[in-house]
Amino acid sequence: MPLHHYIFYFMMGIEVLLLIPFTLNYKLFNKVQRLIYLYAIYSAVLSIGAEALARIFRHNLAWHAVMYLVSYYLLSVFYLKVIQKPLTRKIILWMVPVVTALFIADFVWISGPRGFSSIFVSFRTFLLIIYGILFFVQLVRDGSLSNAPFISPPSPNSGSTPVFSFINAVTSSSTCLSTSCWPTSPARKSLIFSGSRRAWDGSPALFR
Repeated sequence: MPLHHYIFYFMMGIEVLLLIPFTLNYKLFNKVQRLIYLYAIYSAVLSIGAEALARIFRHNLAWHAVMYLVSYYLLSVFYLKVIQKPLTRKIILWMVPVVTALFIADFVWISGPRGFSSIFVSFRTFLLIIYGILFFVQLVRDGSLSNAPFISPPSPNSGSTPVFSFINAVTSSSTCLSTSCWPTSPARKSLIFSGSRRAWDGSPALFR
């Protein structure tokens, strides 16, 4: 089995194992922390589903597109919880139907269900980066960065500050890595990597 398969299974195992401490402490979480828990579940389901569909149907790009839309919904709710400015919260709400409409157009007509929904994913990535920057600016202005979890241990009642490292991780992995998909050769071989997850359009090259 190629090295990248071992890396994929290793990362998928980590995602599943991360659910254990979250699940054991679920009752202690506030609303924002429970959203982080839901995102951890989403990440594990995305990896397991992508692997299963690749082996059963020899195609999982449609799965990735749908799950990226689900992640956008989760992260939009997350930002609505942690961002304080009313105008920004309204914009986030307004963008939900816009992104949904773009997803439908890209998934059904532009890229199709057997193609990678690059227009939708790129626009989704752009919005999530903007949301992350706005949240960062909010933390800088209210002085919350001095209490961020990578600087000092967060307290149970510390509000939105403990989630800053989660935002940093999501915007770097879910948005940037998830859209860095490329063919393995100029001849457009179909094995595509999407972060730590395989996105595959149907060629038997994956199982050689």
